[in-house]
Amino acid sequence: MANLASRSVRCAGRAALVAALLVATASAAAAPVCAVREGDLLGSWQSGNGPFEQMAFSMDNGRPLFNSWLHDRPEVSGGSWQLTGCALRISSSQGDAQWNLEVATLSAKRLTVRERGQRKLTTYRRIP
Repeated sequence: MANLASRSVRCAGRAALVAALLVATASAAAAPVCAVREGDLLGSWQSGNGPFEQMAFSMDNGRPLFNSWLHDRPEVSGGSWQLTGCALRISSSQGDAQWNLEVATLSAKRLTVRERGQRKLTTYRRIP
């Protein structure tokens, strides 16, 4: 009889554990995937091996403005950018070129991105 009671307690414990895991999984799935905000990107960034050597995100009368430089010369001028979750879309001013990036991490001094569909990460550091 004691053995049956012991099994009953173990089964109840496992059922509670499974229920807790299901609730935790559902909560994680409902949580926001990316906590990056547009304001966090504002400023200038530099990397030696990314899609842009130097880039700057700003706002011009409420319009997101993107500029980049290669070897200290303008590369993309007057482009636009849009952040949706962790997806960052950058477009040239004419709209003839577009870059799709995913923000992996963002802190006050570092921005890590990957080109959509790629595995390689690129780290940018904030330029003061």
